[in-house]
Parts: sequence; structure tokens; C-alpha cells
Amino acid sequence: MSVTRATGVLAWFLATVAACSGGGGPGGTGALPADQDAAAPGASAGAPKAVGCTADADCGPGKGCADGMCWPLAHEGLTYSVIVTPPAGSDLIADQFAGVSVAAGGTLDLTVTEPVVVRGIVAFMPELDGVAGEAASGTLEPVGGLLVATADGLVPGVPFRSEASVQARQKVGEDWTFSLRLIPGLSYAVTFIPSDDPARGALAQLPTYTFSAQFSQSESGFQVLIPSKHEYLAASVVGVVTLDEAGTEPVRGARVSTVGVGMKGTTAVTDDKGVFRVVAPPGAGPLTLRVEPGKGLPPFPVREFVYASGVQELMSEATPRFVVGPVPPLREVLVQVFAVEGQALLPVPQARVEADGQAGGGTASGYSVTGGDGVARLSLLEGVYALAVLPPEGSPYAARMSTLDLSANQDTTVFHVPLSRRARVVGRVVRDDDGAPVSGAVVTLQSHRITAFEGTALASYEVTASAVTADDGVFEMVLDPGVYAMTVIPPASTGLARFGQPEVDLSGGDAQVTVRLVGGALVRGSVFAGGTGALVVGAEVQLVFEVEQADGAPTFVGTVFGSAVQTAGTAITGPGGRFAVIVPDTRTRADFEDGSDQGGAGFGLPAVEVLPTSP
Repeated sequence: MSVTRATGVLAWFLATVAACSGGGGPGGTGALPADQDAAAPGASAGAPKAVGCTADADCGPGKGCADGMCWPLAHEGLTYSVIVTPPAGSDLIADQFAGVSVAAGGTLDLTVTEPVVVRGIVAFMPELDGVAGEAASGTLEPVGGLLVATADGLVPGVPFRSEASVQARQKVGEDWTFSLRLIPGLSYAVTFIPSDDPARGALAQLPTYTFSAQFSQSESGFQVLIPSKHEYLAASVVGVVTLDEAGTEPVRGARVSTVGVGMKGTTAVTDDKGVFRVVAPPGAGPLTLRVEPGKGLPPFPVREFVYASGVQELMSEATPRFVVGPVPPLREVLVQVFAVEGQALLPVPQARVEADGQAGGGTASGYSVTGGDGVARLSLLEGVYALAVLPPEGSPYAARMSTLDLSANQDTTVFHVPLSRRARVVGRVVRDDDGAPVSGAVVTLQSHRITAFEGTALASYEVTASAVTADDGVFEMVLDPGVYAMTVIPPASTGLARFGQPEVDLSGGDAQVTVRLVGGALVRGSVFAGGTGALVVGAEVQLVFEVEQADGAPTFVGTVFGSAVQTAGTAITGPGGRFAVIVPDTRTRADFEDGSDQGGAGFGLPAVEVLPTSP
């Protein structure tokens, strides 16, 4: 089956995914010796012998040879999303396919889209003639930097992305300063990030510039005209940061930045007189100016000044003044972190303590690490904070979120945070067909849904834990209660495929977990270049479990580990543009023999069995 799609994808799709696929394991590129005819060390006791091969002829009917082993050919109709990333230096760009079905014999041929090539120039908009109101004559002045084009992807959380450097000057014999490769027909958001150029004087730094573009064919001479120098100079803000309304207490070393709709202005640091100069995004539209204290300097609350009408409203004063005071008192507090074990209070060392909150009409934060006595020392402006305590990896104690109210406890300097124990998870990895244990499998759990942080600013905080199964297939971890994504990478010699589940609920405390691995099946084919039909060597091919982009889609979508969990298998095309990917053989399972859908949050793989255990 040959599939051709006129769609593209992010030129990178997480090198970590390839690493997680297990180089030398199922879906990897390593190979077992051709004369191997017995299970390798580390294979499960109940696993069938790994049959060595050099060609399909060495395998039985319905099987194919890959990585020196015989694998069942994947069933016709298995459906995946596929990402193809051509090798560096290729004229092709990454492509993506949704809803691709495997053909008879486990075949899946892919044709990546021939990109359109857009060549053009990035330059200042010509100044308007003051009398006629028309653009002044003369050549355009190029601006150097970087163009980054992104578009919605077909794989959730993975956008299409292309980028190109932009020369500050045109080369002799060329009428363009950039060459950008894009997928035809896609609607891109293109952002120009100007490079610094001292030759521009007051405009040495420029804001980013964003526009929309769509191309159905290659184009030469495309002009990206950023605002004129006059517009940028009109948006050049000279202001002063002070602690008081009278302006008698200037603030030095403050960091000032501006943000418009979809664009970022430049940043600056105030001098000894509190003066700064930034170039804001020109034009109308909401504009935010943010002032925050410099590192190592006296703190003040981070403040944001919002101008609904944009830079013109900001420039209504000759020299705008930004008052960040009055500054609340700076408090030196001690946070004692401990665990209660029977009658004893045990200090928890090396725990990260983070405080984020409101102080003096703005925001403030601070962090520290507990010492051997379990005490963390923080300098915080008086206010109310969300206090997160994050014990180190391997600690038996769980993270905790609490409130630190310095305003209501003005005479208190020591605050106590007791921690409970993490959940003890004892798991076992077995074969789905006969229940035999799988040793040497790498089990990884990761979550950004820790129960203690739900609904807080740290809701995206990620926790990761890994373990390797013993001879009896058993692994053990201590984890913060929460909902985790899981991957399991078995040894290649087991004949089993990698495993991924996005929703493993471990919020109930100590638990016993059983993971059932299905056998591997072989998907193979060739990658062709659109336009020429040439075979593409050295391309990365990733088969990805499909995830519905509905309101109920798993929350891991768009995260690094989430992308790894979605991966069914990965490989690199070799000579002749051929690839071989080992995927889970889900169609051998009874609950899919009735023709029910393979997709959904569980990817058609066996559910992870979680049973609570007594503490």
C-alpha cells in the first residue's frame, strides 16, 4: 500500500522518543546475530525461542525477518499516524500522515510531500512620502534574523515547523535573503525574529514580527515587510522605574520587557537613574509592560502595566514613570520540612521549597533547598504564597502544597511542613498470552498530574521514575500519588513490543500493578520522495498511536513524555529506503477480534491492572 499526503510536520519529533523505542530492541535498529537460535540472556522464562534469520525465507508463513529475528507480519487494517523526518541536509522536510492503515503482508509505503520553496527578502517597510502619501522610492533595506513557520499538526501536540536564517544583506547575483521550505496548502503562522545589529543605532534591537502565509507552489521574490523605521522609532519607549510616585527613588538593574498581541518587544535593564529604553511592538492593540527585579538586587514585587490601546497610550507621557513601590517588608523565614514516623520527627534533606504568590500589589517568588536539618531559608516579601515542597528523587516522602501567609503571621519566622509517605508501587510485567514474567524490561512512569498540585500553578510539574524488572518480572517504585503515563520497553529477544498507556491512576496510595505485554508484529515498507519518486535513505519513521482530539483527550498530549507514550515503534530507513518497525500485535487479542476499534486512550493495548494494597 502506498500513501501520499500533502501535509508536513515538525522537523524534530523528540529524539527522546527514538531513545525510548530501545535501540537494538523492538523498533530499534540493532540486530541479533544471524545464527542466534535460542533465547538471549534476560529473555522471559516462558518466552518462545528467538528464531535467527537473514531473510524471509528463513521464517515460516506469515512472518518476516527484521533485526535478525523472525516476526509475525502486522495484520492488515491496523491504523496509525506516521511521522517521517528526512535526514539532515535533505531537500525534503518532515511530513506527517494521519489515519494510515497497514496493507496486506504488513506493508506500509510512504511518499513524503515535495515542499514548496519560498525565497524572498525581509526588509523595513518603505517610508511614506509626506506629501503624496505614497511609498518613497529606493531599494528596500534588508533585515537579518530567523524565520520560524508553524502550523497545526495532524498528531496532537506536534506542530508543523520550518525555519530559515535570514541574511542581513543580499548576496551578489541573488534577489533574496532567505529560502524557506514549506508544505503546500498549509496555513502557517510565520514569526520573524530579528538579529541584533549595532549599525541600526537606536533600533539595534527590534521586536518580533508575526504574519500568516499559505503557499500552493514555489515562489521567488516574496517580500516580508516589517514596520518602517519611523514606526519602530515611534514605538521606542524611554521610561524610568522608581519606588515612589515622586520619582526620588530610582530603581537600577530592573528588567523591563514589553509584549503585544502575538509579538514580543525588546527587553532592557534600568541604569543607575532607573532609566531604560525598549522598542515596543508598533501599532494598536493591547500592550503589557513588565518590570521585575534584577538578580542579586533588592527585591520588589513584579508588576505589569497594561495599555489597552497599545503603544500610543503608553507614549502619552514624554517620559513614562513606572512605580513599583511601596515595597513590602522583606522577611527572612525558615521552613522546616519533616516526616512523622511513629513518635519521631525526621528531617527531610535536599527537598526543594518553592514559594509563589502575591505581595504589595504584584507577584513575588523565592526558592531554597533544605539542608541536613530539613530546614530551608527563604527571603520573601511580606505577602501570601503557595508553598510547594518537592522531596528529591528516591525520597520516601511525597510532595506537598500548602499556604504560607506572611501577612497574617507577621511575628512568625519558623513554619513547619509535615510530609506523608509516597505510595509504594509493586508491579509485575508479564506476557499477555501465557502470563510468563518478563525480566530486563525498562518501566518508566511520568506525570504532570500529581494529586498535591491539582489546580495550582505547579499543576504542570513533572515527576519521573524508572525501574528494570527482575527475573520474576517484578519492579518496585515509590511515587507521589497521581495519574501517570507508562512506557515499558522489553528486551528484543523476548519477541514482545514496546508498551504505552497514558492513564494509569495511582492516586489511591500503595498499589499492586500488573502490566501485560503483547507480542511484536512487523510493519515494513519504503519511503519515497514526492516529485522525484526517489527512495529516501536515513529518514526516521515513527508510527504513532492515534489520539482523538476531543475534550476528553488524554492530558499528556503535547508533553515530551506524552509523545513517547504515543509511539508504537520507530526505525531509520536503510539502503533502498526500506524500514522495518516492530509494533504491538494488538489484533491477536480476543477483545479486538470482534472488529471493535483499536484506538482510544489505551491504544488498543491491555489495561494496566491496579489493585490497592494495605499500607
